Amino acid sequence: MSIRSKNLTEGGYLKFLIYRKTILPDESREVFILIGPDKNKYLLNATYYDHYGLMPGQTISCKVDKINCSGEVFLEPGHPYYKEGEIYEFKLIGLKSGLNIRGEIFHTAIVEDLHARHWECIVNEPGKIVPGSSLLSCVVKRIKKSEL
Repeated sequence: MSIRSKNLTEGGYLKFLIYRKTILPDESREVFILIGPDKNKYLLNATYYDHYGLMPGQTISCKVDKINCSGEVFLEPGHPYYKEGEIYEFKLIGLKSGLNIRGEIFHTAIVEDLHARHWECIVNEPGKIVPGSSLLSCVVKRIKKSEL
C-alpha cells in the first residue's frame, strides 16, 4: 500500500522492484517493500505470496488491483503459473452441492492447484463430470491475494 500516484490506474500492470522483506514495526505482518516505476515505495503483504518464490532484487509485474478512497494502492503480483482468463487443468478432489440464498441447488467442484492448495469452482453441468476422473478444466477468472 502507498499513497496514490498519478501513474497508477486500477487494472493496469506495472513493473516493481522488490527492495526488501521486513516485519512491520508493530510486528503485525511481514511485508515486501516494492519500488514502483514512479520511485515511490509500496507495501505487499508477504504472507499471501510465500509460495511465489519472491525475493529481494527481483523485478515483478503487478496489477494495480485497487486504489481506495484514502489513496491506498493494493497490488497483486503476477502468479508464477496461472493467469486470469486462461483455462487450466486442475486435479479433481471432489464434488459437493448446496443451496444458495434463494434456495436453489448449486454444485461445486473441489480442485487442487500446482501448490496443493484447494479451491471450490462453480460447476454449471455436474452431470458432465465423470466420477473418478482426475482432471477438470477450469477458467481462472480472478486472482486476489494469491487466491484463484
